[in-house]
This record gives sequence, structure tokens and C-alpha cells, in this order.
Amino acid sequence: MLPVLSLRRLPQTWVRSIPLRYYTTPKFTNQAEESIYNKLKENLKPEELTVKDISGGCGAMYQIKIGASAFQGMGLVAQHRKVNEILSQELQGMHGLQLDTYAVKQK
Repeated sequence: MLPVLSLRRLPQTWVRSIPLRYYTTPKFTNQAEESIYNKLKENLKPEELTVKDISGGCGAMYQIKIGASAFQGMGLVAQHRKVNEILSQELQGMHGLQLDTYAVKQK
């Protein structure tokens, strides 16, 4: 019979620190993820941005969720075109891209 891992066996300080570390800085699984994140952040200055490699680590497929005030007044297709334009170099080596874009109201 295989041993069962219980959370009670983990040190309490380690268990408490998991959510804090998760929310403080974005975690990237590879350099391409970080490069895409930085390029979008620099060009669109989004209020929300997540980039995930969903290809199993080979970098062929990415999922991007981005909310930016730069998308104000733009339709969904125009928002996607803007992201594709910014990532034109990166898209050449990709198999696919899942985009979830939305406009954030300026305060």
C-alpha cells in the first residue's frame, strides 16, 4: 500500500506561505512566457494580465488573459488584432493562442 501524504505533516509556516507567494509575483514556466508577459505589459499597461504555456512546456500554445484600459472603445476582434500585432514575432513559432481580452474602465 502506498503512503498517503497529509497536509497535517507539512510545517505550518510552509502551508501558510503558499497563497502569499502565489499572489505576489507571476510565476513563469519558461522564458517565452516571461517574454510575452513583459511585452504585453510594456505595450498595453494592463490592469490584469496572465500568460500560461498550455502546451505542456514546449511553447507551442499559450493562454493569455488581459484586461486593459487601452482596449476602451475597441471591439473584441480589434482587441485580439492588437495583441496579435504586439506578439507578431512570437506568433511565428506558436501553434495556437487562446485570448481572453476585455476593456477596463479608466478611473
